Amino acid sequence: MRFIHVISLACLATIACRQAASQTLPSVRTGAPYGQVRQALIQAGNIPADLRRNGRCVDLNRDVCEAYPEMESCAVDGRRPCNFRWTTPGHLSFIVTTTGEHRSSMKVEAVTAR
Repeated sequence: MRFIHVISLACLATIACRQAASQTLPSVRTGAPYGQVRQALIQAGNIPADLRRNGRCVDLNRDVCEAYPEMESCAVDGRRPCNFRWTTPGHLSFIVTTTGEHRSSMKVEAVTAR
């Protein structure tokens, strides 16, 4: 009986460790171009949200929305950061925040849990 109890505890510890690992935010390099970070996130199994309405961009910043449907918010003039919504393979929602006025100049500023 004691042997079974030890095995059960080991299984629970392993499950807890896997769940904790799946709840960590991805590590990205601050200052990296968003397009490169996006590709790395996708390759690592993260899923960009599709925030378009009926497949269409309705935000004023259509250029960014069409390239990155995960865009949650983005100022047209680049004065405020842009936010992009993602989900990890472990179902943790997170936001990638960028700076830069145009799609080609967007740099990652932060990754935060949602």
